Amino acid sequence: MWFTNLTMEGGPLTGNNVFTLQFRGLNKSNKGVTIRTAKIISRVDNSVLGLEIAADGALVPITDVAPIPPDAPITLVAKFGPPDPNAPGKILGLDAKTFLDTWRSFAFTIEDDTPRTYNLQYDESSISPFFPNMIGPRVSKKVSEPSKRP
Repeated sequence: MWFTNLTMEGGPLTGNNVFTLQFRGLNKSNKGVTIRTAKIISRVDNSVLGLEIAADGALVPITDVAPIPPDAPITLVAKFGPPDPNAPGKILGLDAKTFLDTWRSFAFTIEDDTPRTYNLQYDESSISPFFPNMIGPRVSKKVSEPSKRP
């Protein structure tokens, strides 16, 4: 089972680049499950980004984890930006505009060994709370009309 709410590390609300998006789920089956593929696909330019999984306090490739036991929580992570040359395993992230140019609309796609495929769609309304006044509908001030003088 996958939850539709997202968690973001970084972004304009924190004054930082966008570092990660995190997707949470739960193995609701009665047996261990192996995730075969996990990725997000941009609905803007079809860019594909593979996801990592949180295991034993670290982020690792999905191929590096044992079958996920029943009732275990799952966190998949999309990491953005180039590697940080000064901190192995860390990334530099993407500025908000660069992130939105590609990832303002995307599909979250997971395939497991049951075999089952999950495909959740995210659009501007899904991520707009992380980017206030940058995308999506927003409250704005009235525009005053110029006075009409004869």
